[in-house]
Amino acid sequence: MHTGIQGNRDQKNWVEADLLQQGSELLRSLGREERLPKGFQIRSNSVYLLLEGSMTLSSREPSGEEVTLIYFEPGMLANFIPSLSSMLPMHNLTRSRLIIRRNFVIKTRSECRCVVIEPARFLLELQNNLLLNKILLCALTENLLNMFSLATNSSTLPASQRVCRLLLQFVPKTTPYLVHLPLTYQDIATHLSMHAMTVAKIFTALKNEGLIARKGRQVVITNMGQMRDIAMGMRELDY
Repeated sequence: MHTGIQGNRDQKNWVEADLLQQGSELLRSLGREERLPKGFQIRSNSVYLLLEGSMTLSSREPSGEEVTLIYFEPGMLANFIPSLSSMLPMHNLTRSRLIIRRNFVIKTRSECRCVVIEPARFLLELQNNLLLNKILLCALTENLLNMFSLATNSSTLPASQRVCRLLLQFVPKTTPYLVHLPLTYQDIATHLSMHAMTVAKIFTALKNEGLIARKGRQVVITNMGQMRDIAMGMRELDY
């Protein structure tokens, strides 16, 4: 039974890798490669495939504060909703609730390398290409799951639990659990509604307990089991 389960997992991983490879090749053929500086705000309706760096989708509150909704990492597709919303039929109430453009922003958190696809080309290909439909379905699902994950990271939870939950969102599926953290302590503090000093103390405590190691802007998760226990509220972290 164990061998059968492992075989199914290996096959699933192979299918996922094959889809990502084919998808990347297709998207590259549809667009042009560009480099974007850190802090660049996407204002067009073009679709972006992130190759290097990191981006965020944030909403702008009436107070002027930006609340992060999604973190985009290499391999992820961004800014396709404007194109889709112009193409797909929607309930009138849904259309009336659509977030107007000035209320949300996609911005680079670091220097980025992207494939930029014009919306007309993207929509034309979408109508005739099954692979692109699969890629888009994966992107929509991934974004929705990421938003659910951020939404459940409630400010009522302990600070260490929220920080660990956020860290685990950037962890690859397999070892080594090396995370390129695109956020500063202040970014994390703002997003999680806590002080930057609290974030710094939590990172120090995680390092002192041997749960993480720092390599510049990268974090290595050295004890995944304990990190998950903290993230799930099964143990506390003294900081």
